[in-house]
Amino acid sequence: MDQSLIDEVLSARAATLDRARPEAVAKVRARGHLTGRERMAAVLDAGSFVEYGVLADSDGAGAADGLVNGFGQLDGKPITIASYDYSVFGGSQSFVNHTKLERVINVAYDQRLPFLCFSDGGGLRAHALTGTATRGGQRGQFHWIQGLAMMSGWAPTVAVVSGRAFAGNATIAGHSDLVIAARGSAVGMGGPPLVEQALGIKVTPEELGAVEMHEKSGGIDLLVADEPAAIAAAKQYLRFFLHEENEVEPSPTADSIASIVPENRRRAYDMRKVIHALVDSESLFELRPNWAKTVITALARMGGKTVGLLANQPMSNRVGAIDADACDKITRFVQLCDAFDFPLVSLIDNPGFMIGPDAERAGIARRHARTIMAHVHRTVPLYCVQIRKGYGLGPAAMGGCTDAAT
Repeated sequence: MDQSLIDEVLSARAATLDRARPEAVAKVRARGHLTGRERMAAVLDAGSFVEYGVLADSDGAGAADGLVNGFGQLDGKPITIASYDYSVFGGSQSFVNHTKLERVINVAYDQRLPFLCFSDGGGLRAHALTGTATRGGQRGQFHWIQGLAMMSGWAPTVAVVSGRAFAGNATIAGHSDLVIAARGSAVGMGGPPLVEQALGIKVTPEELGAVEMHEKSGGIDLLVADEPAAIAAAKQYLRFFLHEENEVEPSPTADSIASIVPENRRRAYDMRKVIHALVDSESLFELRPNWAKTVITALARMGGKTVGLLANQPMSNRVGAIDADACDKITRFVQLCDAFDFPLVSLIDNPGFMIGPDAERAGIARRHARTIMAHVHRTVPLYCVQIRKGYGLGPAAMGGCTDAAT
């Protein structure tokens, strides 16, 4: 090949890198974020990132058309990864970067690789409203939205939101198995300009879709302090799927587990202390801890192997009774563990389902049945531990038809 062509390609690639864009990088840093490539470096093993579509461009955007994505390794295991670049048209989506994303998702699906996406961005570019960005033909086996749907339950998908994710960028988060958000970020299906145009309401992104609000409604799975904490959480979660731990330490409270539950059956206790005593030290990863607090759902390790922990929480304001939100929390967790072959351990101390007018208005009659059905369709092992009470249909929501019980 002509050396001049090689030099031209290398020069074009160098122009997309952070060191060639100091002003853009400074703006990203001023917002308290890492650049796309810095995110790759923070997640992946050193030197393992292979970028796809680095020279792709539309609208003269440059910088990989606002999407850095490709393949790399985490703890020596392959994963796929993507990050929108807020310094390029606000991290928005285009026909070109959709094509890039679809290619990576197709490979992830074919190889059953985990997919991690930093999804903050402004959705479809305003000047790209021609339909080509969403209907521009197939770039592989399927369209990016279909691909994300196909990935659900097939390979782990994680979205990190540390800025503002609206419209199509919010769709990526909504399709993911796990959504991790940093405080102060926002997620919404339509950004403030669209809301003002459609509804005549002026709102800031944070007023419209603050992640603190989504945490309370179950819209995100984990709220953390900042972007570095989000990256650390994403890596911890993915490790449950990538490998077992060979060198494990038992919980420092394992020997005192018998003293955690009070002898007085009227006294409450913190079920999290029971869980911490059961699992390997420092291995607990709780999902949706501040939503539907009557139940606890968490991944952890026992003897180095990944398990799902499902438990009632007597310390909650409803002493572990299962309300409509708790039904959805249990259902989604059982389906997650079943999809990825994680055995379940259920810790039962439950006065039953919530009843009464408020519970019925929340849809308990239909939603409780879906929880029981999730257990019926489950194929992974389930071990139930009846710690204290289990009334009515409550144990069915916690264990369905159990394989083993104590």
